[in-house]
Amino acid sequence: MEVVNAGYSNWSEPPVNNSDVPEKGIDVAVIIENWPEGAVPAYIVYQNRKTLNANISTTSDMGIVINGRIVLASSVLQERSQRIDVSDRLAYVGPEGDTKFVEIKEWSRIEEQDEQ
Repeated sequence: MEVVNAGYSNWSEPPVNNSDVPEKGIDVAVIIENWPEGAVPAYIVYQNRKTLNANISTTSDMGIVINGRIVLASSVLQERSQRIDVSDRLAYVGPEGDTKFVEIKEWSRIEEQDEQ
């Protein structure tokens, strides 16, 4: 298994529900080649922040795409992304039920696509 590409994109929304707290965080996406049969993504760590989830979103020619969301501030969601003192990585549960990980060494910024 190998990380083909890893990207991040900062996001923010104006405050909601008469709050002063803006909604903000980071979306991350990782493309993995040779994903193990029966494995399930658990979470992604980006700059010592753990995603709230990690899900396989699609399969491309390069491999499977796993997305996650880091929530830094929110007046709506009670759960925020926790700090974790480990290297950047994708954690997953293997077919045998044990948690494993693959390190992510390099990230690139995902450019926003202009909607036309």
